[in-house]
Amino acid sequence: ASPTAPPSTANSAPKPPLAGGGGGPCRTLQEAAQAVAKVGFKMFLGVSCDVAPFPPDGRSFSLILYDNPLTTFVELPEREEADGAVDLSQMCFSNVYCGVIRGALEQVNLKVKCTFVRDVLKGDDVNEILVELKEVMADGAGEEYQEE
Repeated sequence: ASPTAPPSTANSAPKPPLAGGGGGPCRTLQEAAQAVAKVGFKMFLGVSCDVAPFPPDGRSFSLILYDNPLTTFVELPEREEADGAVDLSQMCFSNVYCGVIRGALEQVNLKVKCTFVRDVLKGDDVNEILVELKEVMADGAGEEYQEE
């Protein structure tokens, strides 16, 4: 065989699905939180974040993001006191994460509320996203899409 030829895949095991990141399906909110933090953020942003300890009720979690690529080159303007002016110092550049997390978890039938609660741009020591479980939805796929 040529030294530049790709290795044979005939005897190699199949690769895990990309969306699964090598793990099995998430069966609990804790598993979903770990998947978002360790797989999702790493896969799509090149950074990982930590899951803060779950509260006793287990219906919410916080993602702690130490390195936020969306705010690398952002500086918030000084607070404006003018009448009727939009206060741009209150902008949350990272709110897009909340929408992405909410949409991703809805795809696995978890309806959540996401809130960006701490932001380094506003003087906090870390970025924190609070994710609260609102309901576990019934499987929304029609009968034609159900596995037999």
